[in-house]
Amino acid sequence: MFRSSFCLYTLLFHCLIMVSFNKTLSPKNSDVIVVGGGPVGSYAALHLAKEGIKTTVYEEHPQVGLPSHCAGHISIRSLRKLGLYPLPLDIEENTFCSANFYSPQGTKFSLDLSCPVTVVLNRARFDQYLAEQAKEAGVSYVLNARVKSLLVSSGFVKGVCVKHGDSRECFFRSCYRRRGYFFKAYKASRFESFKTQRISICS
Repeated sequence: MFRSSFCLYTLLFHCLIMVSFNKTLSPKNSDVIVVGGGPVGSYAALHLAKEGIKTTVYEEHPQVGLPSHCAGHISIRSLRKLGLYPLPLDIEENTFCSANFYSPQGTKFSLDLSCPVTVVLNRARFDQYLAEQAKEAGVSYVLNARVKSLLVSSGFVKGVCVKHGDSRECFFRSCYRRRGYFFKAYKASRFESFKTQRISICS
């Protein structure tokens, strides 16, 4: 579930960034790759593209937004901070301005506000909406492409290994990824000699 921490700085910096000089198999004219076409990846790619950075998103599934990974109950204030609210009507399913809280002993506490504070989204459509915005800004998407591992040389991350169909390709100049599978791949590599000035990991 998205929480109030779903904000601009979380999306842009809750990530792993690496620089590579291997352009051999890089997407044509791509400066940065983003691993994952979820809301974090697409939002980051969108803003990279707005800054004139040529960006490609690699998504492991055949379609952005599917399968859905959470209920999509999000803070309206957080969406406003991101410049994403109000949303198209086919994405917003419900809003809430009241809640009931129950203690383990059965005590009930009710909260009623004058205006909605959270919204339930159609997560598949929300993800696809952000991807559409990113594509309009010039971002390229590669589907059925799963990043499998990191490529490390002389203590620096030089690229990634991607499985796209039956082929594996290694490429990129820069990579953006929030914590998750890709972060686990970094930890599993056990390279204690990583040059930390080339890697930024933020929570």
